Amino acid sequence: MPAFVPIAILLGVKAIAARYLWTRRWRTYDPAWLIELAQSQYPRETWLVTALARCTRVKLESEYYTRFKPARRPEPIDASPPARNNIVLEDPVEGSVVLDVRPDGQIAGLEFRTRRLRHGD
Repeated sequence: MPAFVPIAILLGVKAIAARYLWTRRWRTYDPAWLIELAQSQYPRETWLVTALARCTRVKLESEYYTRFKPARRPEPIDASPPARNNIVLEDPVEGSVVLDVRPDGQIAGLEFRTRRLRHGD
């Protein structure tokens, strides 16, 4: 077996590992579009805007789900969040977007429901 074959395999493994780490790292995120949707669709839920404004670091779990980095010591939210676990926002481009709400009012993640249903997953 030529010497370049094991090297090529090793480089391939390194490329796969690098891609995995790149997709699994926390990235900067601008939640402005989510804030706009929340303000127009849930104007009385002032806590939601505050919680979304804190969603500035994300990890892309898949093309259908984005995880928000939780605050280590979150400041109290102005108004108490509802007892429900999910909030659905309707976006003209993405369709139904589901926010996963933690009991402390932080937003845990974002599911692109319409995108997922379109692909049959």
